[in-house]
Amino acid sequence: MENLKELEQECKSEKLEVSEQKSETEVLETAEKNEVTAAEEKTKQRKGICQMFAKDERGIGVVEIILILVILIGLVLLFQTQIKSVVSNALNQVTSGAGRVTL
Repeated sequence: MENLKELEQECKSEKLEVSEQKSETEVLETAEKNEVTAAEEKTKQRKGICQMFAKDERGIGVVEIILILVILIGLVLLFQTQIKSVVSNALNQVTSGAGRVTL
């Protein structure tokens, strides 16, 4: 009689252990699924942001760049003599001071 009770208790404890293991694996599996879905959502968001940047047409166009270059070239031609004098003075100061440098 006692052996039967002991066997019943052992069987019950084994069943509990098995069911606990099943529930743990189920919890782990659902956690993994949730992590996968979260990662998939993040990649979808990143793709959406990249597509949004690709479709964005704001910014500097070719016409604006050409206009800026034309203005810069015009300013250089207008102040050509002043630019030459500033550059030559700077180079003269550098070359005259180079003789005083010792190593």
